[in-house]
Amino acid sequence: MKHILIICLLLLIAGTVSAIDGAFFTIGGEVNGNTREGFAAGGIFSIGFDINRYFAMGIKKTYSYDFEEMTVMEDAVFFRYYPLETFRLFIQAELGTVIFFDEGKSSPSIMGGLAVGWHIPLGNNFYVEPIVRAGYPFLWSTGVMVGFRFNEKLADNNKQGTVNSEQLAVNSEQVTGE
Repeated sequence: MKHILIICLLLLIAGTVSAIDGAFFTIGGEVNGNTREGFAAGGIFSIGFDINRYFAMGIKKTYSYDFEEMTVMEDAVFFRYYPLETFRLFIQAELGTVIFFDEGKSSPSIMGGLAVGWHIPLGNNFYVEPIVRAGYPFLWSTGVMVGFRFNEKLADNNKQGTVNSEQLAVNSEQVTGE
């Protein structure tokens, strides 16, 4: 199952490379329901691509531990939609696999869920994203991620559909050596 998801992701990326506005990665922490009782806590790492100003996609890895006996690892592909460009609220669908490590045994399962979050810029390239998600088998999750966005100037220009004259002058100076 994991190999099929990776192949699907690579095909999707290959089909959208010419449309990519930028790339990003995040790290963060979350509290979730990946446990028999109470809560589990853990970390998140994700890498993604902005397809355009409304859509993004990527892969994500989540690790959580319930502080007693259960450890959980999630691998997922995510698809993100930004319905309001200025507010940067997003809705994210996730699909993948999860492995539960409990009492010396491992149990794999499918994973799916929906998340709602808010992309809060901190300058040109850094940002924070509080997020809440629900799905199977984790039931609920809430967390905060800190991220870094590559190619922010390129993404801004593509979103606006224009390139300003200062950038053209700098680029022409670099090419001609003047």
